Amino acid sequence: MTQRFKFLVASSAIFALFLDQLSKYFSSLAQVNTGVAFGLLADSFFSVKLASLFFFAVTIFIVWQFWSNWQKIPVALGMFMGGVFGNLLDRLVYGGVRDWLTLPFINLTNNLADWFIFISLSWLTMQIIGERRRAK
Repeated sequence: MTQRFKFLVASSAIFALFLDQLSKYFSSLAQVNTGVAFGLLADSFFSVKLASLFFFAVTIFIVWQFWSNWQKIPVALGMFMGGVFGNLLDRLVYGGVRDWLTLPFINLTNNLADWFIFISLSWLTMQIIGERRRAK
């Protein structure tokens, strides 16, 4: 790993985490989602903790499994880690994730951390697809 790679990952992660937390601080619409995904298991403390451990394990697996791909897109890795840590920080401090971005027409709320995770995983997917197409 080069110093450039480490810098890009760290600065992207810090930037994503900062933007996520800042947006939640200034949003008057923020509501705490104590569930896992889309509010599922919100009433079950044990299930939420178990699901959180599962998602943490999945996060480690995704980074490990696709490490060679992540190395080509360090900003995406930083966005992914910033989003994961943003939601983890909310869970530790507030007991749930603070959601405030309402998606139109479907009554679903999420936050910037969720979008950073989604965008970075989409970026990773496109990188893998492009690499496989070039290999043919």
